[in-house]
Amino acid sequence: MGIALFGGSFDPFHNGHLMILKELRKLGLFDAIYIVPSHKPPHKKSHFVSSFHRCEMIKIAIKEELENDEIFKINLFEINKLSYSWTIDTVRYFLRLDPTISLVMGEDSYLNLHKWKDYLRLIDLVDLCVLMRTCEGVSELHDYFCSHISDDPCYLKKIKFIKNSIIPISSTMIRDSILNETAVNYVSSSVLKYITTNNLYQKEVKE
Repeated sequence: MGIALFGGSFDPFHNGHLMILKELRKLGLFDAIYIVPSHKPPHKKSHFVSSFHRCEMIKIAIKEELENDEIFKINLFEINKLSYSWTIDTVRYFLRLDPTISLVMGEDSYLNLHKWKDYLRLIDLVDLCVLMRTCEGVSELHDYFCSHISDDPCYLKKIKFIKNSIIPISSTMIRDSILNETAVNYVSSSVLKYITTNNLYQKEVKE
């Protein structure tokens, strides 16, 4: 069936991420779903907590909120790489493990795909699994691809649009909520306990 790659900073790992993973599992399309925390995203200045803490939050969420399901796997390729996290490099690494890869992304990332490094080569190598806020926007997303990427049918058939119950939250919102003690609305209790125990998100960490 192949594998799914779900990358991000996960800074912190929140309920929106959990919802995506649960719905990817429900699709029944993948042998494994790899969660790939970034080390140094090209378009972000830095992370707010260390790679170690971000990975620990993911591990806790998988254990406590996802029944420790073996379909979910954390991969440290980008963290161990110690340089910019270009998706094309990550995909080439995973092709050694499985030739059938679906790259999971939200609408915002998809609508900026033409700005990614080697984006046409990337689409050659993977299928795109695009998480939609509503089913009403398929035509607009299709039009974007044709006008900014390619109208080649060979590329278009590699895109799968999936309705996702996306929670309208951002990592910035959650970090602010930790300071005013309302984060319980955005992260699981087990992750929140880890955050408070380790006094995280009190300052930005340069990696």
